[in-house]
Formats: sequence, structure tokens, C-alpha cells
Amino acid sequence: MPIIQTETGYVYRSSKKAKHSGGFVKRFGVFLLICAVVCGVIYLSNVVDFAGVFKINKYQIFDGQTYFAVAVKDGSSFAEVSSIAEELKNKNASGFVFKLEGTYYATANVYQNKTDAQKVCENIADEYNAIVLPIKLNKLVISSNYTQQELSNIKNAIGIFEKSFDELYQTSLSLDRGEILSAEAKQKLQVFKETCQMEKETFAKVFANNCDVIVTNVKLLQSEVISNIGTLLLSDNLKGDIKYCASNLLSYFLTFEANVTK
Repeated sequence: MPIIQTETGYVYRSSKKAKHSGGFVKRFGVFLLICAVVCGVIYLSNVVDFAGVFKINKYQIFDGQTYFAVAVKDGSSFAEVSSIAEELKNKNASGFVFKLEGTYYATANVYQNKTDAQKVCENIADEYNAIVLPIKLNKLVISSNYTQQELSNIKNAIGIFEKSFDELYQTSLSLDRGEILSAEAKQKLQVFKETCQMEKETFAKVFANNCDVIVTNVKLLQSEVISNIGTLLLSDNLKGDIKYCASNLLSYFLTFEANVTK
């Protein structure tokens, strides 16, 4: 390699071409290494079922729903609305008190569609300054180590809420219209309770000895439904009590959502 003489001695003259060539080789080597890693990851993703290995699934266990309550009075404490709630109960209305975002609402009933709730508000306008209060249940999406079949079982079990609310709602309408009497309504509720009990027992067998938060709360939800229907079977005022229980189940589901998603 050529050298240059200076006053202090000799120094080698660097070769830019040589340096450039060496840098290229290193960069090309790094490029090949990256390609090898990428190809390896792609290969493993095709060969290895990572979802199966770790069993992490995202699944929507509840589709969401909005109900519409007829709120007659609101207040910052239960005491402020309790007297109106009792008055509503005496008129065969629900009289249930919802607590939503720190506010208490005394309600006459809860409806599955907004139009019906608005009509009721209009019908009782002479007595109460009622409003339609939307009660929204959110979609529930969870990540868990359950299999797809287990997650499907959980979703079906949660469906007991919508089925029970609809059963109470339709039975309440039939009672108010005079289409059935209390005795016949109780017979229907007894059959429905037995169905719910069978579903609860089946779910318990599938998830025996499972203390997971989600499974535990589903079991509690099933028990709450069965307990409310059992109360109605002993009721002396089914017209009013059935509305109260429907609202109570809706309120309980709000708690269920909070427990499952926290």
C-alpha cells in the first residue's frame, strides 16, 4: 500500500475503495441476517399455532342493548326519590330506583323500545314530569385462555338475562292488558324458572371447580334470575312486582358488566 513521508515519519494512505468495499460487505451481511429472521418468523407462524399454544382468545360474550326507563323523579340521594318510588309501587308500576352516574331515578317501568316509553311519559304527564331515561348495556369483549367452545357456552349462559327480561316484559304486558290472570302468569313463570335452573346446572357442570371472575359472575347472574322469578311466584301483587323484578335484573346486569370488565 502506498505511503506518504512527512516530517514526523511515514503514514499509510488509506484506500477509500477498500473501506467502501468492506462497509458494503457488512451491510449485505446484516441484510441477509434480517431476511433469514423474517423468513423464520413467517415459517413458524405457518407451522406453529401460537393461539393454540397460549390459548388467548378475544370473544364478544354480550352484544349490547339499550333499554328505556320512564323516570319520574331524580335526585342526588335515595331518600330524595324513595317516597315517589313507593307511590309508584302502590299504582302497580315498578317503583324501582336506578342509580346511574351518581344520580338516583325513581322509575315507573322499563321498556324495550323508546317509542313505548315516550307514550307512557305522555300518558302520565298530568301527574308527573317524566322523562325517557336510556339505560345502555355495552358490548362485552374479553380476552381469555378459554377455548372457542367454552367462550360460546359463556355467551349462551349470559343470554339468560335478555331471555328473562323479555319473559317478564311480555308477561307484564299480558297482565296489564287483561289477557291473562296472575295464576296463569305464575304457571308460565314456573316453567321458565325450571328451564333457567336446568341451564344453570348444565353450565355448572361444564365449568366445575372454576373460580374465574367471568365464570363466577355468570353463575351469580343465573342465580339472580332464578331468585327473582322465585320471588314472583310468591307475589300477591304480580302486576307491580313483575315490573320491579324486570328493572332489578337490568340493574343487576349493570353490576355484572362492571365486575366482568374491571
